[in-house]
Amino acid sequence: MPVSETALLAPVNPYGVSKAAVDLMGYQYYKSFGIPVYRIRAFSHTGPDNRPRPFCPIGPNKLPDRTGKAPAEIKVGNLKVIRDLFGCRRRCSAYESIFEKGRPGEAYNVCSGIGHQLDILLEIIIGFSSKKIAIKDRP
Repeated sequence: MPVSETALLAPVNPYGVSKAAVDLMGYQYYKSFGIPVYRIRAFSHTGPDNRPRPFCPIGPNKLPDRTGKAPAEIKVGNLKVIRDLFGCRRRCSAYESIFEKGRPGEAYNVCSGIGHQLDILLEIIIGFSSKKIAIKDRP
């Protein structure tokens, strides 16, 4: 981290391959046909407008809400990964700036540039609940 727009696209799973393919296809439509494509590489985002999943990188579990209500356990995947989380309102502003000031055909990362380890973030979020919440590995 941070990852530059000029970094080699080197996906590590099928989902990443699909994202890289769409990025390259957009570039080809710009180069071949002059269609004004802006290649936006949006990283994970979160915030009050991020529904229905309150904390996208962890999964569809219901995390503690503002009243402290929470499930007894949360099933999670790998929490040792590092994710760049960007506020959803700031993401919309970034898109607007790209469309107003950006250049068609160019790639733009929409992110904060700061990595967060998910297990630490989950512990902080759980700390807002008065209820004991167990973290269980998802099979």
